[in-house]
Amino acid sequence: MSEAHPTEAGLVYKTWANGREQWHTVSKYHADLKKRAEYGRAHYNANKEVYKVKRAASYSANRDKEIARMAAWKAANPDKVKNYRMANPGSYNHNRVSYRARAIGQAPELTADETAACVGTYAQCQRLNKILGKKAFEVDHTKPMSLGGFHHPSNLQIVPTKWNREKASKHSNRWEAPYEG
Repeated sequence: MSEAHPTEAGLVYKTWANGREQWHTVSKYHADLKKRAEYGRAHYNANKEVYKVKRAASYSANRDKEIARMAAWKAANPDKVKNYRMANPGSYNHNRVSYRARAIGQAPELTADETAACVGTYAQCQRLNKILGKKAFEVDHTKPMSLGGFHHPSNLQIVPTKWNREKASKHSNRWEAPYEG
């Protein structure tokens, strides 16, 4: 009579310890997964800067592949992209403008607070437009990026769409919001 295979006895995976095979149950498997996930989170949190550098290096080395991968994902998941845009309008618009600013070299390294301020500006503009039911306001760069202005919270203001379209890429004190220190 042959012995039942370990998976038939409710055992799902094996490990090697002390030179011998050990089979484990589903509950131990899930407990081990939980421990590994906790360890992974703790390790990531302790080494965020290292991971950030590795991600940047990997992206730089595989930039074209990453761009193609992201484009393919967006094409395959238009509903997810739309849901993200609708749920995070400030973040989406900030990221879109930041990308354009980086492309022309007008994006300084922002702190977390500055990034939050930029995202908040775009989100506030979206809330105003949603309340009014039309695109009545836009976020404007006081000094246009094309004229050397940076994508930075100190260079952003919410203005009526008509003003922003009239201003285009001009820089004039007429368009600056008054300082309310």
